[in-house]
Amino acid sequence: MFPRPLYFTNVTVLGESGPIGHSLRVKGRRIAAIDTPPEKRDVVIDGQGGLLIPGLINAHDHLELNTFKRLKYRETYTHSLQWIEDIEARFETDPDLIDPRQQPLADRLLIGALKNLLSGVTTVCHHNPLHRPLRFGYPIRVVRSYGFCHSLFRGDDAVTSYRQTRPADPWIIHLAEGIDKTAGQEFDRLEQLGLVRSNTVLVHGV
Repeated sequence: MFPRPLYFTNVTVLGESGPIGHSLRVKGRRIAAIDTPPEKRDVVIDGQGGLLIPGLINAHDHLELNTFKRLKYRETYTHSLQWIEDIEARFETDPDLIDPRQQPLADRLLIGALKNLLSGVTTVCHHNPLHRPLRFGYPIRVVRSYGFCHSLFRGDDAVTSYRQTRPADPWIIHLAEGIDKTAGQEFDRLEQLGLVRSNTVLVHGV
């Protein structure tokens, strides 16, 4: 959080329904005013005619995995499990997998934050453990109140994961990330397990 209020001038402030002003004042973590004069201690920032929009929300990310380049080892994948198995089989042999994993976790998480900030994202739902660097002084807001299971074939047991999630919180799971028969059956399997609930959030769901 910036120690002094920020005053953005010479901008077009966009809201839900369109332009709502041409200056904006931020104090602490809140918008303090729109289209009012700057105050004495404000840090004035000239937006040079640019747009000022609310920070975007990235509903799904793996913040420590943004250092990997795009990887594929076959021409076509019909299910994410195939891709995961190809990756895991090369963890100790492919430099494109070895080198990024040797970097400090804090550095990898920071790169994940920068990727989001450069895309206009200020809030992220991180689909992995809430590592210590994410809890203290991280450049973007990481949602904390939710439960997650990687998928029906990876990570914690889905039923156990759901039961450990507070009813008021979302429960997130990768599901049907593919176009084959296995992917086509995953929603039915989730329903059989009693996990299609009002707080269930599906990632991908192809």
